[in-house]
Amino acid sequence: TDVSHLRFTLESVAKQLWPEWVLCLTTDVALSGHLAEIVTAMGDARVRVTGPDPAVLGDWAAWVPAGDVLHEACLFALAHAVTQNPEAVVAYTDNDHVDSQGCFLTPHAKPDWNPDLLAGQYYLGGLVSYRADVVEGGPGCETPHERALRTTMGLTASQVAHVPHLLYSARVNSARRST
Repeated sequence: TDVSHLRFTLESVAKQLWPEWVLCLTTDVALSGHLAEIVTAMGDARVRVTGPDPAVLGDWAAWVPAGDVLHEACLFALAHAVTQNPEAVVAYTDNDHVDSQGCFLTPHAKPDWNPDLLAGQYYLGGLVSYRADVVEGGPGCETPHERALRTTMGLTASQVAHVPHLLYSARVNSARRST
């Protein structure tokens, strides 16, 4: 993992307006000295380093790759959406992309819940949050699309919350940007 990309992600999580989060950094190798320094420098007990298969530590879980960025209101908006819709099992946001120069590009406004579309393509992409009880015990090696298909099977529209705001930016490299 590029440490500068990880720092970008950590900083975006630390700036969240919603204070009730725990960040688990998963790794199957010992922390490098530089990475350990970054985590220690954050001085935030909500940041934890775990093995490759962490337990879910809260009511909801989401996966954020190093380099991706959460808008400061992202977790607040997700928490608001699931509080307003107690039936929700899955919640997702719209997203855009951020390149190596920090430029935001290619916004992706997603449709509301559409199980037929999800069967054919992983349109949820970006930040998808799952109620903890539906992701616990799942296979650790599944792709995000496989996880979405497994956890949404049989759900109704009232159980899948779409937060229609650009709250997540996925990292793209310059080579991907030109295609």
